[in-house]
Amino acid sequence: MPPELAYLIEWLALLPTPLTHSELHHWMQLTHRRLNRWELEALMMLDRTRSDG
Repeated sequence: MPPELAYLIEWLALLPTPLTHSELHHWMQLTHRRLNRWELEALMMLDRTRSDG
């Protein structure tokens, strides 16, 4: 993963496994983050990879 996207891995470490859209939505509200759609999709994909590994 390119270094400029490392923040996604840092965020993923803060989130539960398996990650649901609901949990991600609540995390965004609690942290006052507004993620782009591609960031949401990337986090969900990374979580699936983490769960499979």
